[in-house]
Amino acid sequence: MEDPERAPLTYNRLILGALVLGKAFSQFTERGETVGLLLPSVNAAVVSIFALSAYGRVISPLNFTAGFKNISAAIKAAEINSVITSHRFVEMAKLEDLVDGLVSQSAVRIVYLEDVRKAITSLDKVKAVMKAPFARLLHARHALDPHEAA
Repeated sequence: MEDPERAPLTYNRLILGALVLGKAFSQFTERGETVGLLLPSVNAAVVSIFALSAYGRVISPLNFTAGFKNISAAIKAAEINSVITSHRFVEMAKLEDLVDGLVSQSAVRIVYLEDVRKAITSLDKVKAVMKAPFARLLHARHALDPHEAA
């Protein structure tokens, strides 16, 4: 995979990133919980989708062009408690007012990928490398039932 940053992402790195991020996301979300994603179409969004899915979270992409009212309504309808985004994306897309409004009026927790990345330790990465060959089994353990929300 390659995004506008021109940083290719191999399948193995995608799986490794999903394991590391998924474990980090599982620290503040529950299995079956709907998590909002407010990210552009870049590698980080794809890794986040795989990470959430690997640990049994329901992904709800949020369209930042929809405006505050529509995003707020989507958050309420989907019962989203946490929205994952990026400081860089919020700044570049000038979404500070949107994010502030979501926090104050929708009472969601905004989680920034950069902050999650800082909290990931070398030990977390080593554990993910050791788990990577067994990613399918790990996913099977956390996967949602086909009759549950996806």
